[in-house]
Amino acid sequence: MLRIGINHDPAELRLTLEGELTEPWIEELKAVWENECLQCQSTRRVIDLEDVTRVDESGKRILASMKDGGAHLFATGVSMKHLIRGLRKKREVQ
Repeated sequence: MLRIGINHDPAELRLTLEGELTEPWIEELKAVWENECLQCQSTRRVIDLEDVTRVDESGKRILASMKDGGAHLFATGVSMKHLIRGLRKKREVQ
């Protein structure tokens, strides 16, 4: 299960994700991301991954897409930081 928290303020849109970033929750996250970005006037977009427990390949793809769309991916745990660095390296190689 994936829980998506949404926080808007004038400077930032923050999506806080909790749980598993896996199918079938990816489509829900994609819909929230697209809807919130259309409504958002904030210049900074943050995806908080601090409470994500698992990410599958579809989760990695959506995170890469969000990053390409201007999102800043935030994590404090070693595994999530490693995942974010891996996304960056894949983009640099392509």
